[in-house]
Amino acid sequence: SAFTLVEVLVVISIIALLVALTTGAAFRVFGTSQKKVTIADLEKLQTKLKQQWTAVIDTARKESIPTGVKNWAGGDISRARVIWTKLRLKQQFPQNYAEAVNPAGSNNPYVSSSDLRPNPRYVEVVRQSINSGKQSSGEVQSATLLWAALKLTRRGGVSSLQDTDLSPEASKDTNGDGVPELVDAWGNPFVLFRWGVGNQKLDAQGEGEDPNRLDRDTEDPDHTLLDVNWNNSDDPRAQAFEGYLHPISLNINGQRARRSWYTEPTIISYGPDGQSGLGAWMSVPPASTQATDNLFSFEYR
Repeated sequence: SAFTLVEVLVVISIIALLVALTTGAAFRVFGTSQKKVTIADLEKLQTKLKQQWTAVIDTARKESIPTGVKNWAGGDISRARVIWTKLRLKQQFPQNYAEAVNPAGSNNPYVSSSDLRPNPRYVEVVRQSINSGKQSSGEVQSATLLWAALKLTRRGGVSSLQDTDLSPEASKDTNGDGVPELVDAWGNPFVLFRWGVGNQKLDAQGEGEDPNRLDRDTEDPDHTLLDVNWNNSDDPRAQAFEGYLHPISLNINGQRARRSWYTEPTIISYGPDGQSGLGAWMSVPPASTQATDNLFSFEYR
């Protein structure tokens, strides 16, 4: 006997419901898999980054300090060593093309381009990308330079990142400029923050979790940057430090207050939506919804 129209419609509805349920489940499984792959890559990238970061610090602490940096530090050699170390970290782990080709920063009154030369490998990468005629967003620039940085072999026997260290799709040229970037499992660029001093979760990783402690900066354990005779509203050297490196003070009711934040280089995946949602210095604005799916490497070390 033939099916009635009602019976046919019921069967079609059941099939449509089963397809919807199956598709939804498949997308959830796929999304979970992408997150797991991204976290696994973040863990490996953070380990390699910390190894190379430490190698650069160890080298910087043994180098001669340029005269300009000593002047920047007000003649305090310990503070000069901290400033020089941070400059070398900026040089070796640039976050964008401008930093890669001019790590000292534009019009820096204390450090010249001859004091802090750009890494030739980064200059080559930037030139290749620009000459391709392709546009590179800030995120792509960061991911490209992170790839280039971790591909270097550092002093002290720190090996470079190998393609086999990560998932098969973690290295990809997303914008067609001929230079690979490091990307998450959603195909979005990984982004590096050298000093995410605006992120409360990162700051809470510091020993003691007391924001009033002066020794939270891991590159300045003797808190030389917090010396009130140097870090004050009347001294342009501390203000220059904040302009070329990172904040060391807060503005509280119009008054400058010295502040030390926990420092750790962080690699971020912007998650499935590929949207940052972050404010300055890796801060998360209270009303931000785009940042809720972000994955931070310090959470998976």
